[in-house]
Amino acid sequence: MQIYLTDWFLGGAFLGLGQSISEPVSKDKMDPLDIVFPKVTKCIFHKYGPSGSIQKHDALCVMALNIVNEKIYTVLWFWFVVLAVITGLGLVWRMLTMILHARSTAFNRFVFSMACPGKYNPWNVLKVTHEYYFGDWLFLYYIAKNLDNYVFKELLQSLAEDLETKRHARYKILPLDVEEELLKKQWDDAKPPIN
Repeated sequence: MQIYLTDWFLGGAFLGLGQSISEPVSKDKMDPLDIVFPKVTKCIFHKYGPSGSIQKHDALCVMALNIVNEKIYTVLWFWFVVLAVITGLGLVWRMLTMILHARSTAFNRFVFSMACPGKYNPWNVLKVTHEYYFGDWLFLYYIAKNLDNYVFKELLQSLAEDLETKRHARYKILPLDVEEELLKKQWDDAKPPIN
């Protein structure tokens, strides 16, 4: 938006500025910024003559400020190109995180190893990231960047355990040892008595 606004402000001479700078200078081709920022122009000076009447003098004036303006807009064009590339890469990264945060274990392993290098259980990362929405995932990523490795590992472990207990409660899944005892009791109750 800023690039197009600057191009509109300069009368359409801004977008092609980089291409015109990179091409070799030829005598028949004019620089696009020379139209917007002329360096030499015709000036008419009004001053008093020897008899006291006002005389007009035609002259050529060098507009030094336009030379500076041309350099400023040239640097600005390259700066906008750099910012556009960085913004595009940031947008691609954000789209990747939105798409892959709950789908790819390798992506989560890569992202969290960048944010928090060290040892952690990838199964905990998988359990936590598959359950959360993108906003929660992003919050967890920023926490990983700002916490110590061991503290983040404990946080991830407790989140995974919390999610596991919520999943058990939602689906009425009993822990393995309780389930074995319950099945054994049901088996004993179902056996016919021996006479």
